[in-house]
Amino acid sequence: MKNVLKTLFAFLLFIVIFLGGGNRLIYGQACNDLSIDIIDRGVCELADPTQYCQVEPFRQDIPCWRENGKCVSYYYWSGCYDQYINNRLQCVFHESLMKIDCESPEGGTGTGPSYIYNRCPSGQSLSCGSSTEAEAQNKTSCLYRETCNKYFWPSSIRTPAPCNSNPVSATCNSNCSCCPSGSSRTCTQGSQYTKNITIDMAWDTAQREALKVTCNTHDDIFISNVKTRDYWWGDEDHYQDWRLTCRTNTCGCVAPTATPTPTSTPSPTPWIRVNVKNSAGTAVNSSQICGVDCSGSVCVKKTGIYCSVNDNSFTFPKFTATNTYIGGRIALTDNLAQPLTVLGVTPSVVGFVETTCNNIGGYCYVWNKNSWTTGGRTVDFVVAIPTNTPTITPTSTPVPPAPGKWVKLKDTSFVSSNSLLNTVPAIPVRYDSDDTIDPYFIIRDGGIVAAPNVDLGTGAGVKANTNNTYVESYTPKVKMSATNFISYIKARKAYKEVSNVSDINNISESGLYLYTGPSPLTFNSIPPSFDLYNIVLVSATTVDININLDGVIDPNLKSIAIVANMIRFGATVTQADGIFIGNTVRTGTADFGFKINGNLIAGTTFVNSRTQGNPNVPSVFVVFKGQKYLDLLPYLSTANYEWRQIQ
Repeated sequence: MKNVLKTLFAFLLFIVIFLGGGNRLIYGQACNDLSIDIIDRGVCELADPTQYCQVEPFRQDIPCWRENGKCVSYYYWSGCYDQYINNRLQCVFHESLMKIDCESPEGGTGTGPSYIYNRCPSGQSLSCGSSTEAEAQNKTSCLYRETCNKYFWPSSIRTPAPCNSNPVSATCNSNCSCCPSGSSRTCTQGSQYTKNITIDMAWDTAQREALKVTCNTHDDIFISNVKTRDYWWGDEDHYQDWRLTCRTNTCGCVAPTATPTPTSTPSPTPWIRVNVKNSAGTAVNSSQICGVDCSGSVCVKKTGIYCSVNDNSFTFPKFTATNTYIGGRIALTDNLAQPLTVLGVTPSVVGFVETTCNNIGGYCYVWNKNSWTTGGRTVDFVVAIPTNTPTITPTSTPVPPAPGKWVKLKDTSFVSSNSLLNTVPAIPVRYDSDDTIDPYFIIRDGGIVAAPNVDLGTGAGVKANTNNTYVESYTPKVKMSATNFISYIKARKAYKEVSNVSDINNISESGLYLYTGPSPLTFNSIPPSFDLYNIVLVSATTVDININLDGVIDPNLKSIAIVANMIRFGATVTQADGIFIGNTVRTGTADFGFKINGNLIAGTTFVNSRTQGNPNVPSVFVVFKGQKYLDLLPYLSTANYEWRQIQ
């Protein structure tokens, strides 16, 4: 049957396209041309099912003709999917022949590659905000791929699979820009505005629905809409008027490192954003939101353009500070003069609560003024309006002193050949939204803690993990070093050699790569290959990481692992996404935190030189991501070695 379909499609193309003098013989009046993507059966059946059977389609131009008032053509749909057959994962070819509407091709059915997509101009790449940002800004929806591309470009398809019962649907995120390769999107929000639109109900459904959420520019944020009028002109012309509420959102592109040019374009002004909400996430108005300039002993509240009255979300330019720290301050009353109590803060980048802000009647969160020059910092103040309930007098239980620096883990285990000395505060402050306020060394679904000696301090409620399970007088039996792993892969694994950063930038497929160049191997920018492929990079020398390895489009898009004799993170690095395995690991010296999404394994020595302005916030936070191990399993797996968290 499949061969019959393919033969029928070839026959139809033959009778539709007349090869002679550039003329075409068609069923009716020519109305359009359409580019479609087609997958070859042989290429599909040879694809890798562990990589979701991803294959490169070839493009076919087909003519369209008028039939019963519509512009139509035949579409030979083809797709390649991983499927278990007789308990074996295989790549299976699917195909179908259908008639489609050339003017609105998203109306077709089937689950194969859709029609030709827009792509960024040569020299530019798609740069998008996170999926969380897209959801917060109403820039995500379940749409046809073609609808997403036609009405919301630049955009990205978040998941290749359908997002509802319609097999050609996909999750469309439109918080994207086309940026020069090597740069990334950054945006600054402004004020709200309203926009009136008129919709002709004769337009296709996709166009009508897109207009209902389309603001003045692609980047502006849609907030809400309301239908203000529904009327007819004559007997057939049906119209609707809608009023949209939007927020201005000015976006541009910034390079990761400044490169002076003779005609340089000024970077977008750095900014600070303050949000106020309750524990349920509902916005709460503070009577005043302002910038603040602090020295550590005194804070000065800014005025003018750096202040907003009765607001719950205010963005202002980063200002020239007199003191060391700058940030945002909220007044501790709402727009009705009711008192506000701050339950906690959630920053986009870790800074600290500035307690001297109490001297100016507010609550402040600040960062070092030199810690960023482009983009912005955001802090969410979580507040409550107290009710008139009796105050319970606390007992005089002594509170242990907060430590100077400490490490926190999530969803992982800790096994070390060295004694564990990690003083956990009795009242921790969240590192970010991934963290909890539990006074545990390992939070959530953590495993065992094992070391020759375990000392987590004497704070009330402090535990090794949820069940306080730990083992002392323990020595690991197996230690995996970079040298041992190199010996293993040379004997048992397929790998390729790279000798410099340029080689790494130009990696064109997922795999295992052995670095053979001079020491140290230094990363001052994110290699493009890290966002495109699953990569294990092994080095017998030192690897220096001086840039945040936190993804360009989506930190969960691809996975990396770096295995080296020594891994050194630079003092400016705040986050790294991946698996990092070194005999020695150094975090770099800085007065702000460091987060890893993936795993961190130090074979013999771990040197943490990070401190926090607020010592109740962990200085290093490691969040285990099991998916990264699954992505890299073909390259990290061994038959005779045991991988564990070794510090």
